Formats: sequence, structure tokens, C-alpha cells
Amino acid sequence: MAEDALPLVVISHYDRRPVEPLVDLIDSMQRHAAGAAHQCVVMTNKTHASTLPACVTSRIDAHASRPNLGMNIGAWDAAWRRWQDRPVYLFLQDDCVIARPGWLRAVLDRLSEPGVGLVGESLNKAWDKPWPVLRDAQGRDVLPEHMLDGRPANRVDVYLAALQRYGIEPGATARHLRSLVWGARGDVLRRLDGFAQGSDYGTCIASEIGTSRAVEALGLALAEIGPTPFHYIRHRDWNQDAPGGAWTHRPAQLIERERLRQTIATLEDRLASAARVSPLAHLRSALWGSKKQGHVQ
Repeated sequence: MAEDALPLVVISHYDRRPVEPLVDLIDSMQRHAAGAAHQCVVMTNKTHASTLPACVTSRIDAHASRPNLGMNIGAWDAAWRRWQDRPVYLFLQDDCVIARPGWLRAVLDRLSEPGVGLVGESLNKAWDKPWPVLRDAQGRDVLPEHMLDGRPANRVDVYLAALQRYGIEPGATARHLRSLVWGARGDVLRRLDGFAQGSDYGTCIASEIGTSRAVEALGLALAEIGPTPFHYIRHRDWNQDAPGGAWTHRPAQLIERERLRQTIATLEDRLASAARVSPLAHLRSALWGSKKQGHVQ
């Protein structure tokens, strides 16, 4: 099969981030059979002179870089413009991890369903509400780089203003697929003319929402790839409290910090119990003193 007839997997990478998550993603792609022939490229948002290690470049088909603009969606758009003739594209953040075999086949099958225009691993259902309702709810959250005319503004007003600049009809709600994983056919991307690019955190979120709004404005549907969120492709920042539970945005470093706090609390309880019945009171006192001085976090 000719190269330009193969689906293209595009991974976005930021050169100020550690390379280990990218390596882990590629490891998982090779550990779990994709279920379909494909090629893989990495597009790096570059801020300084840097190169990818051989453990990455030896296992992908191509690597390119670009100025750091538009976050991961900007990198995905640049990759699509560089390799425009593919039938299907699967866009991944480098924080993704393949969870099970058949991950690419599932994307291809979902995109082959009549009327489906964009697929992903997680629909943001909390934003599937009328814009005025959102303005009085999530819109009031204070986030960095959400400005209008140089002043902090309601999130919804920031997003609607950006969508207007992008030429995207916002529709009745802000229903959208999170830009952790996106899959789309080449013909749909050509109709969209790629992805709108934000210039800061607020307008990049608007680009995430706007892509879904633009797809639905074409009369096409949004769909999750699997029967449940994150079924085939998971993301390091999205986790469950227990198997089968709801997926919440909990970055891995915060989970590890919570686990460490729980471990320390358990040790302190044991020390406290021992101090009441043995001469270990001085050890508890020493540990507590270290904690107050910032040595135990």
C-alpha cells in the first residue's frame, strides 16, 4: 500500500516537557496491536535547540518541529498541513497511553459510520448546555489568560469572542470532544481547513470547543471511540478513583502527592498509638518537628 494511503498517527510534543511520556506512548503503541497499518509522526512545539532521542526517532516514520504556538492543537494542525493527503488522521497528546489492542481499528470503524465527523475518547458533557447557562456557571471560574480588552473576563465571553474571530458558528451549546485524542478523516479536515489556533490558554480552549462546533456546523456528528470514555486510549491526567468509576481530571503528580500524604498520615497514626504504650514518644515528636519545619510534606 502506498504511504499516502495509510492512516497517519500524529503525536504532539512540547520540548520543555520530559521526553519519558512520549517514549511510554510509543512503547504502548508497539505493545498493543493497532489493528490496521499506519504511519506515525511527531510534531514538536519547539522553544530551543533540542532533538528527540534515538529511542523515539528510530521507532517513528518522521519528525518535524514548529514554533510553540497553539499548544497541541497547533501542532496537530501543522502536521496535517505538512502531510495533507492521508485518508484518516489520529491526533494524540504525548501524555496519552494505549490501553488495549485494536485502538486504531476502533478509530477507523467509528469514522466509517455514516454522519460521524470527529471522534475522541472523552465528550465534555458538562459543557453541553446553552451558552447563557454556561456563562452563569462554568463561565465564572477564574482561569489564567482569559482576557478581553486586556482585562479578566467571563470564560464564555472569551470563548465566544474567539469563535467569532475564527469564523466558527458557536451553535446552541458548547458540546465538544476534549482535545486529548481526536480522529478525523482527511476530507473532513479539508472542509474545516484544519484547526483554528489559539494564542494563549483561553483561546486554545476556544479552539478545542470550536473544532467540535465547526464539525457539527457541517452537519456531522461527534462520537467517542469506544463504549466508555478512555476505553482504547487513556491520558495521564484523567483517572478513576476506582475501576468502573467516573473519570476526573486528576494529574498524575497530584495523585502521587495525595498517596504520599495518606502514607504519612498512616505512619503518624501508628507512631501516635505506639507513643501511648511505649518509649517511642520521642520518635513521634521528632517526626512531627521535622514536618513543621518543612522536611516532611
